[in-house]
Amino acid sequence: DFARELLLEHGAQIAAIIVEPLQRIIPPAPGFLETLREECTKHGIILIFDEVVTGFRVAYGGAQSLYGVTPDMCTLGKLIGGGLPLAAIAGRADIMSHFDREKVSADRFVMQIGTLSGNPLAAVAGLKTLEILRRPGQYEILQRTGETLIKGIRHRLEAAGHEVQIVGHPTLFDVVFTDKTVRDYRDWLHGTRSKAVDFEAYLKKKRILKGLGKFYISLALTDEDISKTLDIVADAANNIRQ
Repeated sequence: DFARELLLEHGAQIAAIIVEPLQRIIPPAPGFLETLREECTKHGIILIFDEVVTGFRVAYGGAQSLYGVTPDMCTLGKLIGGGLPLAAIAGRADIMSHFDREKVSADRFVMQIGTLSGNPLAAVAGLKTLEILRRPGQYEILQRTGETLIKGIRHRLEAAGHEVQIVGHPTLFDVVFTDKTVRDYRDWLHGTRSKAVDFEAYLKKKRILKGLGKFYISLALTDEDISKTLDIVADAANNIRQ
């Protein structure tokens, strides 16, 4: 409702809206992305998804595939480079044509350059990563691994008396030390940050390296890795402050 009211009042002044379809670890409220798509189309506004984190991670088609909402443009990075620095912009053909001198007039051409644009090493790593992800069953493995870790982490923390919410998607999620449902950034802020800091520090001390503020799931994780991680989570649960 807020988005509709805002665009009704200011839509003629807005060129584009950019959002993370999955905000860090917080999934979109039901209907939010659909409403943005509908309203942007109605007001002639370009809808851009920041899929630097979610692109090729939550699904091969990214969050737009997962949630069934197609933006006009999207940004991609991180996973697309297979660990090397690489990024990409994707979008509707009529928008992307502005980057091609042969398709638009000089006054409508937009130059897009960067220090690492077209870096051959990163491009090869990225292409190989995407080829691996296209193999049958890869996303099922990621989903299953994430679900196993989420279930195991929650069980071990709750068994030690901690109130937790595990927020996100099986391929990227984090532990929020709170008994309240986490729907937005404000809810996340109400979590007990001191516990989260202690938890991450304990994991790091035991050589379980997670992303700052979230767990990332990898195809490289083995059953042994998962078991070891959950054992250390159990130790952490009994050693961090209540």
